Amino acid sequence: MGGWERLKRAVSADGEPRRSTETDSADVIYECRHCGTTVDQRTEYCPACGVSEIATYAIE
Repeated sequence: MGGWERLKRAVSADGEPRRSTETDSADVIYECRHCGTTVDQRTEYCPACGVSEIATYAIE
C-alpha cells in the first residue's frame, strides 16, 4: 500500500483523524490544514499562516 493510501485510511471522511489502536507502529504527522506546513505536536497555531486548524495524520 502506498503512502497516499495509508494517509487516506488515517483520516475519516469528515477530515478528522482516525483514532489508531496501533500507535506503536505508526508515525504521526501534524500539519496545518490551511497551508500544509508540517508542525510540532504541541503547536496550536501554524507559524506560517496563523491558522489554528492542525490536522493529525497517523501513517502506519
